[in-house]
Amino acid sequence: MGQVYLDTSAFYAAVVRDDANHVAARETFARLMAEGAEFVTSSYVVQETVALLQNRWGIEAVRDWQRLAEPGLAIHWVEEDIHERALIALLAAGERRISLADWSSFEIIRELGIETAFTFDRHFRNRGFEVVPG
Repeated sequence: MGQVYLDTSAFYAAVVRDDANHVAARETFARLMAEGAEFVTSSYVVQETVALLQNRWGIEAVRDWQRLAEPGLAIHWVEEDIHERALIALLAAGERRISLADWSSFEIIRELGIETAFTFDRHFRNRGFEVVPG
């Protein structure tokens, strides 16, 4: 299967049982694991995910995320060059709903040559990335 980039929306849906995408997220995680996918994300996505879960659901949700996601997860640390390119793209696009974490994800996916993103965020598909679940 190769590398699959994981977005905050996939992590969140997998942990939060009340999320509309919970079942699809769990099924997709299981399928990708069975196919031998290598999971990659960014330090910005980790920060965004932890902050979202902690704020909305509390520290237990963060523990659930850590237990579910952290083993076997390769975290690509956002360094200055990616941060700068992402911020330039964010400002140039002028789109209110696409976060700096998303723009940095787009940069990392391109830089690492990753073909698939596991996300429920339409912005990835709109930017031309292959997404799962389809």
